[in-house]
Amino acid sequence: MSKSGFYAAIKSVFIASSSSKAQETVRTGLIFGFIIASLSLLLLMTGVYNEVDTYVNTMVMQMAIEDKEEMHPRICIVKKDQATSELLEKNPDRAEFASLFRFLGQPQIIQRPHGGAGRGLRVLDIGIGCFTDLKDLPFKTGYDEWGSFADFSDQASATHIEKFDQRNWHSSSRRVRDYFKANPDAETFSGLIQVRSYLWNPLAKNAFTALAGGGQYLVLPTLATRWDDPELKKYLQNLSDKNNSTDNAPPAGIAESIELLNRWQNLFDNLNRIDVDLHIVMFEKPGVLLSISLDLVVDPPTPEYIIEPASVIGFDFVLQGEKSDAVDNALVAAIESTESQVVLAAHTALEEDARDYSQESKTGDDAFALGRKASAVMRHIMPHEKFIKGNAMTAVIDIALGSKSFVTMVPMFIANHQEKRLIPSFSLKIAMLELDRCHPELKPSYSEEMNRVLAAIYDDVASGKFRGPLTIHDRSIPVDSRGMMLIDFYGSTSVGRYRWPRIGSVSLYECLDEKTLRRLLKKMPEKNELDPIKAHSRTLYGGMNSFNKSERIMLVGPFEITDFDYFPTPMELYTPYRAQKEQLMGIEIHANAIINILDKLYIKHPNGYHTAFALFVSCILLGFILDILTPVAGFFLVVAFMGGAFWHSFNSYHYARQMFNSSALLFSYPAIWAIATLTNYVRQRARAQKTKDMFSRFVAADVVQYMLDNPDMVKPGGEKVELTIFFSDVAGFTSISEALTPEELVVLLNEYLGAMTDLLFEYGGTLDKFIGDAVMAFWNFPRKQDDHAVRACLCALAMQRKINELQIGWAERGLPRVSARAGLNTANVVVGYMGSSKAQMNFTCMGDGVNLASRLEGANKEYGTAMMVSDATFQRAKHAVVGRFLDFLAVKGKKEPVKVHELVCEVGKEPPGWNELIELYNRAIQLHLERKWDEAIATFEQILARWPDDGPSRTYIARCNEYKENPPPEGWDGRYILTHK
Repeated sequence: MSKSGFYAAIKSVFIASSSSKAQETVRTGLIFGFIIASLSLLLLMTGVYNEVDTYVNTMVMQMAIEDKEEMHPRICIVKKDQATSELLEKNPDRAEFASLFRFLGQPQIIQRPHGGAGRGLRVLDIGIGCFTDLKDLPFKTGYDEWGSFADFSDQASATHIEKFDQRNWHSSSRRVRDYFKANPDAETFSGLIQVRSYLWNPLAKNAFTALAGGGQYLVLPTLATRWDDPELKKYLQNLSDKNNSTDNAPPAGIAESIELLNRWQNLFDNLNRIDVDLHIVMFEKPGVLLSISLDLVVDPPTPEYIIEPASVIGFDFVLQGEKSDAVDNALVAAIESTESQVVLAAHTALEEDARDYSQESKTGDDAFALGRKASAVMRHIMPHEKFIKGNAMTAVIDIALGSKSFVTMVPMFIANHQEKRLIPSFSLKIAMLELDRCHPELKPSYSEEMNRVLAAIYDDVASGKFRGPLTIHDRSIPVDSRGMMLIDFYGSTSVGRYRWPRIGSVSLYECLDEKTLRRLLKKMPEKNELDPIKAHSRTLYGGMNSFNKSERIMLVGPFEITDFDYFPTPMELYTPYRAQKEQLMGIEIHANAIINILDKLYIKHPNGYHTAFALFVSCILLGFILDILTPVAGFFLVVAFMGGAFWHSFNSYHYARQMFNSSALLFSYPAIWAIATLTNYVRQRARAQKTKDMFSRFVAADVVQYMLDNPDMVKPGGEKVELTIFFSDVAGFTSISEALTPEELVVLLNEYLGAMTDLLFEYGGTLDKFIGDAVMAFWNFPRKQDDHAVRACLCALAMQRKINELQIGWAERGLPRVSARAGLNTANVVVGYMGSSKAQMNFTCMGDGVNLASRLEGANKEYGTAMMVSDATFQRAKHAVVGRFLDFLAVKGKKEPVKVHELVCEVGKEPPGWNELIELYNRAIQLHLERKWDEAIATFEQILARWPDDGPSRTYIARCNEYKENPPPEGWDGRYILTHK
């Protein structure tokens, strides 16, 4: 393709044609962009786009939730769930709450399940004196034994202890001892010094085995252990749930891994308790003047350790009213004695303020009195004051429903206008208390600074002037005028679509104190889960899946369906990235808000000015560009703009940490494109009318586009181009036409030709003409196609498949069976406009290659095939299609033979048994060319026995029989002269 042609093609697809009113066009695009942006901004302000914004922002939020194995380290939720109610056989009440506060709020002394013992090892022993009758090396160290590996590389490279055979370790020391065993009368050694080292001996006990326990070899085997083995993980999980009990032996496949893990654990534990003793003794043994020894001593671990109380206990139950004195007093005592900070729940409710209208009714204006409405008053429902003791304080647990009744925000404070103060929310209060624990040196503390800030902003909040943020030391919490903070949902206690929950949780019964659990177990001995050791396996003891209460925020809240404390959140909104199906409980929402504050995972509220700026700039720019581009190119540009809007929303959330409402942009861009396309269509009506007569002369879409792009070339003439020419014809059309009425024949032909034309255009072909029931087409002009032969072959195969599909509908309507033959040839021919410049012209191709394609279509009848291609076509397409040699065929009107092939199928879609068929077929063809007629006939008959419908085999049997009677002349090259069309 020439450079000018390439630029013209690009321009025709992407750039709209020039107009005499270009300046008006640009002004129109700018105006439409501005109008659409203004309307979208108005709809955005009225809340029309709220649901779309909620969905898009939710999907962006869900995409941020990562699948991590570790849960948040600072928060654990204590669930008053069905498991607890079933174990207790009742709904937990204040007696159990008192037990919970005693457990969570006080330290516990834990006895180690397996008391440790001290260990010791002499790693160096030096003796100075007179040593006689020695039958071993005077200097004996671990280096001597390790050095023996040099001669045994196979053993040295092994990673399991079983492969080390110490009988093969011929160290220097062993060879000396073996020598004296074999020669008892040999002269012995004498010396003044003797050294023995046991720091790292492979055979004897060494420093590492002393620290790790056991007598097995301890070094590189760690590298060969599969720590991700599911069986190993499962065993470790069960081990943890049973409080590290080793009563059950691990499976044989992982026993070695468990042993190795325990020994490495012992090694690192004992390194903290190691001590070194140096001993220097005179005359310790006869003949030893001075003994110097170095001992490693490991102190035993302490028999008990302390589990600290929880840092903060958030109690999401309103302790309103009074119960029995004994129960309430026990709860008060438990709360008062706790060492943890306790946050008790309070909430607000709107109630009607009833007024006394009796005096007004006495005046006779009863209708006025009855019609007056009571005013709404905010009432604060607080826990009973007797429970607010010691470290206990209150906070508001209110949760607000946003768009589509989803919880997307939580308040940071609630205004108490009666007392003219702001009450901190449950989430904010707990977060500040936790920060106080983490930063005890900070003055004023976070809690004190929170109280000061809330007092300072009350007037602005009450008057509606407050705009945020809520700044408490280094925590700048983005809130709106009502004090609402957007939640960046971290996760929940459910697994959802991930492998692990993001927030840890335990059942309430796991947090009852030992005394209560033993009392309940005595009452219900069949419920082993109430055994304190098992119940506290996660809340007191360590291990996998542990939620040790020590210095954690423990949030206690309802988790049963009957508690009706669940809320819809964006977590379960259905998107491709939905995190979970279950709604979140109220305490889980508070946990997410606390995590946001502690980890500074803030999300700022959408900025209306930001949205308006992006909307107007992008819409005006898009309107300007769309007037330059064609509708197709404009469509892709609109898709790109919409993707950019979503990308901006994604990046704004993840990097700028601010919501961006992109719905107005997502709706505006297609609207601008639709208006621009409609406007462009109206402008082109005049030009389309001028070329209407020219369009009526042509059929192929590529030809029409070629004429529009090259109007100067619409004149008689042509150019020589390599084309792949295609001819197709309906077999037995005469008998079909005689069997149908003219109306039925027209319907059949329209369906057939319509389907074939659709496939022709699908594979990039140019329709030349219909000749009755025949179709003539070509490839590689006017659009250049390097793979034109492949396209033509694939199109011919697709046509055969389509005809088979059409047969089903035709058979149901009683129409005859239709089959078609095709011939394809690739050659240099002349293509262009043929005819009169003053009358009718036809866009077609001519040449000897066109005639050959037509002859190949008719030659299919000779061989019983459906598709025949010339060798020129087959060689260009054989990497994509499967074919087989048919003949060296001299068609009628041609003296020189042409090598032709049958087109069978696409590569990779060969029919069953094809490899066996083609092997037999090629052998038979070779026998035929070698004039071995009987052998060829036998092979062809063998093919027909397996594949009775194989037309070429049947043709060659007849031909071989003919050649047996009338052999071809000497020098025959295998050609066959076709005497008919």
